[in-house]
Amino acid sequence: MRVFPLIFLSLFALTGCDNPTTSLTIVHTNDVHAHLLPSDLKLQDCEAGQANCYGGFARIKSVIDGIRESSENTIVLDAGDRFSGTVFYTLNKSQDITPLTQQMGYDVLTLGNHEFDDGLEELAQFAQGISAPIVSANVSFPTHPILDKRIVPSVILNKNGLKIGVIGALSEETKVESAKAKDADITAVIPAVQQEAQALTKQGVKVLIALTHIGIEEDKKLALAVPQLDVIVGHIPILYYQMT
Repeated sequence: MRVFPLIFLSLFALTGCDNPTTSLTIVHTNDVHAHLLPSDLKLQDCEAGQANCYGGFARIKSVIDGIRESSENTIVLDAGDRFSGTVFYTLNKSQDITPLTQQMGYDVLTLGNHEFDDGLEELAQFAQGISAPIVSANVSFPTHPILDKRIVPSVILNKNGLKIGVIGALSEETKVESAKAKDADITAVIPAVQQEAQALTKQGVKVLIALTHIGIEEDKKLALAVPQLDVIVGHIPILYYQMT
């Protein structure tokens, strides 16, 4: 799946629990597609200060750091598709993307279909080179123990006592879209997310986030099927939401 890269989501969720209202800021990127440098609306390289010149890892990092400084309860997520799209990936595969992704300081990442473009070994190199958890509830790797251990269904984050569950999901169409995903076991999204949502709720999680790479129409279906979810962070451009 391919949409314009370098999308940001800054989201403020207000939770009405027994405790005083807590503010949570979510910063979101997706479909960066190896655009390590700024790019314009035609996805061509450009320079800061030029009209319609967006992103670049250095500028994204600066924005993330600024938001973290101004908002104590901030989590940073990425909804997949870091691979493919520029000469950086064509020549060096994940070699350039991995250390830069690590420096971004993401709290959680999920898989996109393009993470399979060069097979499981390339994905494993990336996964082993970053410390942030990678979540995907409907994907397992029966033939690749390293990936099967490294990529988990969900993770619990703790922000000043607020337990936040992040559940990953990948499009079931990935095996059709990427021939090199054939050795991954990709199951139906909704049952997998439902199962994780129930398990996390039993563990006292107060905020449930689905971090998906399934497309907005499937996100809508997921929202209806799993009402326990407080937020769905997908890979379609989103601006601001207010929750109570």
